[in-house]
Amino acid sequence: MMPDREPHPNICDYEGSDYRVRFWDGKGRDYEDRVERVALRRLLPTQGRRLLEVGAGFGRLTQEYHAYEQVVLLDYSLSQLQYAQE
Repeated sequence: MMPDREPHPNICDYEGSDYRVRFWDGKGRDYEDRVERVALRRLLPTQGRRLLEVGAGFGRLTQEYHAYEQVVLLDYSLSQLQYAQE
């Protein structure tokens, strides 16, 4: 017998949320932010033609991609991508 499956997979749905304000802005997460930025600087080439970020959210790390000719952000949440585009 096959187990019952959920109609939709469990995902973190940030659509229409205030994720940036509730989780990042002024919430004492400077250490986490710095660590991610250091990791990106060490792991990514210093420049390039194209960069794809999957799970980009509101675009918090896009400043790190300034030396790339084209940057594409993907995220499940359209509202977060719209915020990143501003």
